[in-house]
Amino acid sequence: HSIIGTIQNEPQTHGHSLADIEKKTQRTILCYIANLGHPGGAMKQEDDKGLDIILQTTDLKKYDGRLDFLISSNGGLPEVADKMVQTLRTHATDLRVIVPKSAMSAATLLAFGADRLVLGETSELGPIDPQMILKGPKGDSAIPASNIIDAWERLRDDLKACNPQSPDVAGIIAHINNINPLLVQASIKAKSFSEQLAKDLLGGGLLKGKPQEIINFAVSEFVARGEKLSHGMSVRHVLLRKWGFDTIDLINKDDELWKMIFNVFLRIEIYVVSKGFSKHFANSNGFISQQISTRAV
Repeated sequence: HSIIGTIQNEPQTHGHSLADIEKKTQRTILCYIANLGHPGGAMKQEDDKGLDIILQTTDLKKYDGRLDFLISSNGGLPEVADKMVQTLRTHATDLRVIVPKSAMSAATLLAFGADRLVLGETSELGPIDPQMILKGPKGDSAIPASNIIDAWERLRDDLKACNPQSPDVAGIIAHINNINPLLVQASIKAKSFSEQLAKDLLGGGLLKGKPQEIINFAVSEFVARGEKLSHGMSVRHVLLRKWGFDTIDLINKDDELWKMIFNVFLRIEIYVVSKGFSKHFANSNGFISQQISTRAV
């Protein structure tokens, strides 16, 4: 490899590194790296188009359709995760998802759709409880859909249990009026959609062939971890095994392959952040960067 290219961390050197990984695994590898601090870094509708374009330039026949999809993302729209899984499966005969560090929220849903999951000892998936984006004068904020639903149901129950003549009634009604009913309905829909999508993806992916009770249990644990603890909580390999996942390839941090994977991940991430890109697709032949002119704030 070019020493100057390596020092400058140019995309061409990423391609060389990915080709080296392919020789070792005998599988094609494709990367999807998001700029986690970029306002446009979330998974969005245009990502599936970018994925399709990079797949069209990827020689999948070389390794008989065996594809590794390396992802680093904090998530985004659940429906995008579903579309990306469908696109990947259209091109691949065997799909593994590699998580060098973190694939959270909707990115976790994408990982659910793989045949196998490749993790390191510190790799993280995350809860799949949906977040509702609220616009305000100081910018957007995310609120768990479950919090909105719980607040609405609690106030409704309090009103039902309250004596109509009680002075508390006016206060409860005022609180109810402060919650947009359309937002409540959207939250209920988002929660139901996310859970059903997770079950569908797992049933066709990581938990394919497992009894529905195991799939339902796994989804409930991923949801509960966010609702009871925090949407940012990590789910590592130990919990995954406990929840019934046996389609995990765990690679030791000192393994040569893991060092190769983590090295190219870090170099691409540094490149994406330094250039101000929102996200970046790469294979051993080339790359596509999104939102080139938009820099992170």
